[in-house]
Amino acid sequence: MKMKMFEIRNMKDPLTKLIEKEIPARAAFRLNNLVKQFDNYLTEIEQYRVKLINTYGTKNEEKGEIEVPPKKMRDFMKEMNELLGEEVEIDFKPININMFGDDLMLSTKDLMILEKIFE
Repeated sequence: MKMKMFEIRNMKDPLTKLIEKEIPARAAFRLNNLVKQFDNYLTEIEQYRVKLINTYGTKNEEKGEIEVPPKKMRDFMKEMNELLGEEVEIDFKPININMFGDDLMLSTKDLMILEKIFE
């Protein structure tokens, strides 16, 4: 399954909510595999974001942190968006939503974000 990095990033919170629910073991196993793959990409995204902050940012002595000034924010966002637009291959077969039973409760927003992992 092909996914863009921003899709992976957007799925993090709804997927976390989903795996915290009591679901059948087979579905839980497959979702756990997906979460592990996502974690690798999320780590890469965060490492790249920090690298860009260090590249475009300046140290704010008062706050003790590095901040990207407004005049460099456009370049920072351009590079960050290029990364988030990258497409990657995820080894995952969509799950039949019926596998979760009738008791699964998801918000419409979460379902819309996660729809790519369901068939």
